[in-house]
Amino acid sequence: MLQVKTEGEIWMKKAICIICKKDFLIPPWDYRYQELKFNKDKPCVCERCGFSLQQEAITVTGISPADLDRLDRVYRIVFK
Repeated sequence: MLQVKTEGEIWMKKAICIICKKDFLIPPWDYRYQELKFNKDKPCVCERCGFSLQQEAITVTGISPADLDRLDRVYRIVFK
């Protein structure tokens, strides 16, 4: 993992996707940036591979992240 300066003088972290094995840049406002800052060996997934994994999980299980959020809210209200 390297720090790379891009146009506009923004420091981004360069990582390798564990699925497609391609380099990608992580901007400082992304949650993975802080994770990589403290744990440089943490495996990362690029946005395209992460999205395809999420879509595959939705089709296999039939559960979307929005469904989980609704269930989590109900659970927190009922079992407060």
